Amino acid sequence: ELLAENLEQQGKRAQSIETYQLIVQVNPRSADAYNDLGLALERNNELTAALTQYKKALDLNPNLVEANINIGNIFLGQKQYAEAQNAYVKALQIQPENSMGHYNLGVALMGQDRADDAILEYKRAIKIDPNYANAYYALGMIYQAKSEQIDAISSYEKYLSIEPSGAYSQIARDNVEKLKQAQGPQ
Repeated sequence: ELLAENLEQQGKRAQSIETYQLIVQVNPRSADAYNDLGLALERNNELTAALTQYKKALDLNPNLVEANINIGNIFLGQKQYAEAQNAYVKALQIQPENSMGHYNLGVALMGQDRADDAILEYKRAIKIDPNYANAYYALGMIYQAKSEQIDAISSYEKYLSIEPSGAYSQIARDNVEKLKQAQGPQ
């Protein structure tokens, strides 16, 4: 597996996939091997093949949380939110304290215009991992859309305290400024 990972890091995706395929042939009862092959295929944008490998992993080990999350991620990327939700719920039934599962479930719920349910999932992710920055950012966006300025500001500021240079930091800073201006003088 280390060889396959090294090939992946070197940008040699086809060779990495071939190596994972060999690993699966040598160890056909390894759910982790099928999951790893699925990840390599997914990174190569071979999503149908990746889903097949994740499902094989789950056939071998129905409790493999990572495979359910990976299936959910593919569906999420394809905007198939109900399917993504189902995969994340399965993962969380196995491992209820999985912060990523709760966060991703929140994203899937938002895709179905279920903001209040998404808020609950983002808060669950934060309860498990108080430094889950993207969950705070997502909460900020929802609260801002709901015109709940105080909660939006608080969420964005918490995101910024964790990820001052994060992917959404400039947007969060701009939103905090706009929200504070809209509140007027305090």
